[in-house]
Amino acid sequence: MKNIRISILFILALFFIGCTDDSLALLSTHDDNPQGDATDPASIWSYTMKEGHINLTRAFVHSDNIIFVMNFTEYCVVQAHNLETGELVWRTKDIGRCNPLFNNGCFLSDYILVLSDSRWTVGLDVRTGEILWTDVTGGGNRDIIAIDGKVIKTRNSGGASSVYEIDLFTGEKTHLFTRRQDENNNYNPDYLSPSKYTNSKGEEVYVFLSRSYRSQQKVAIEVYAFNLSTRETEWQRFLGDGDYQSNAPKVYEGKVYFASLSKFYCLDLSNGHTSWREKINEFRGDNFLISDNSIFLANGQVLNRANGKEIAMWDSDSYSNWVTENQNMIFGCDHNISMYDKNTGSSFKYGINFSWFGRPHPTKDMFYTSKGNTLFCLDINRMK
Repeated sequence: MKNIRISILFILALFFIGCTDDSLALLSTHDDNPQGDATDPASIWSYTMKEGHINLTRAFVHSDNIIFVMNFTEYCVVQAHNLETGELVWRTKDIGRCNPLFNNGCFLSDYILVLSDSRWTVGLDVRTGEILWTDVTGGGNRDIIAIDGKVIKTRNSGGASSVYEIDLFTGEKTHLFTRRQDENNNYNPDYLSPSKYTNSKGEEVYVFLSRSYRSQQKVAIEVYAFNLSTRETEWQRFLGDGDYQSNAPKVYEGKVYFASLSKFYCLDLSNGHTSWREKINEFRGDNFLISDNSIFLANGQVLNRANGKEIAMWDSDSYSNWVTENQNMIFGCDHNISMYDKNTGSSFKYGINFSWFGRPHPTKDMFYTSKGNTLFCLDINRMK
């Protein structure tokens, strides 16, 4: 018996002596991942969640790590993995009752990941997984955004829309303004996440979209600019289109861009006047992307940023929920992954049953997503 024990110890010693640093890191990852890895032809690494099927995944890059926010039926899990190896760095599901169900409820700014599910908003340090602060806003919207160290949270309740700033690092909350419906209920503001710009006087201004009822038969899109210095209205526009879509506006080179269900708009930030408005195919995605002189829509259209005219279809046979990019490619996610090469104009499509949201590596040909109960890092070159 003693000889058998010595033989086993000798074999184990030879095994670990022969392991490189990379193989030890891989072993460590699999120790944390007892169910083993699912397979995909383009997989560089994968990590299977013991909790079972992931309802929704969001991914964010910070330093050397990819941060996954995963929704399960009754709770949310956040994990950090090494971008290159997939090694688990930290993990937490202790974020209280906050369980963000949509992409607009998650936002990474600096080293703080902000999670929002309407009532609850949480600030998490992605370097350690530590919860730094929690905010409770009754009747709050799930949509949040962080701009210049402030998290903008809105609350729409009882015919009024209120806007708050939450300090990104401390969680301290400040009320900015409240706008209320009129006595005839013809105007009923419903603000969501804004964008921010600086006016000609050097003053900072938030610009919001709202679905505002002008009558019982008609709905108008309100574009509302709020001056942070004067705490007053900078300008306000009502656009008589009844097909509002809750995407955040994007500010770019003196203009603000946004989409309704059937039109795309470009307004001049100096006065709110319409620079151009163009009909588009039905748009139900969570976002759009401005890249150089083109606007990439989640419905597959590419618009000329100067006039809104369609110049291409980058994804002609499906609708994406989420559009993102790296230095060479545009990506759309909606069960499969659509890709558009910005250099050649070539389009590709890969796989089925992936998450509605994904994230490319900022400089390398890697794409992070999930399928079923497994997180994936995929090789973009093998996805084409």
